[in-house]
Amino acid sequence: LGGFVLRAAVDDTRLAATVSSVASFFRIARLLRLVRLVRNLRVPFNTLVAVLPGIANMGSLLLLILFVYSVCGVQLYGTVAFKGGVNDQANFRSVGNAMLLLLRFATGEGWNGFMHDLLVPREDCEDDSNHVRDKPWCLNDRDYPDCQEVNGCAAGSSAYAYF
Repeated sequence: LGGFVLRAAVDDTRLAATVSSVASFFRIARLLRLVRLVRNLRVPFNTLVAVLPGIANMGSLLLLILFVYSVCGVQLYGTVAFKGGVNDQANFRSVGNAMLLLLRFATGEGWNGFMHDLLVPREDCEDDSNHVRDKPWCLNDRDYPDCQEVNGCAAGSSAYAYF
């Protein structure tokens, strides 16, 4: 509510964002002062601070594993044509898309349906869809007309091992 009132009162959005950031900083500082003063809050807060490096290490390891699997997914399934759950938002055409897709699968959302959609045979597909170095893939409308259409066939049994 305070941010809405601030934006309504101040016309300049940069000034409103700066004032809002300063207000948030003071809220956090007040919380830290409260932790320092209340003895029962010190132990959980100190435990949280002690555990943060381990959480950062685990997060880094997770990102590294996601990156490696993303690169493998782009190499294995980057040329599979769109059909069903394999669409312009959920695909392995780029490492960024693959990382977002694998992050979605890490939460358990729809990975098995996507795997089965990769296995569905495509019509009029090119069995040997090689990438030409001089022509990028047609990933969106801005890439046309100087791009290479990607129309690869289904993933094959490697999808079972990958997923």
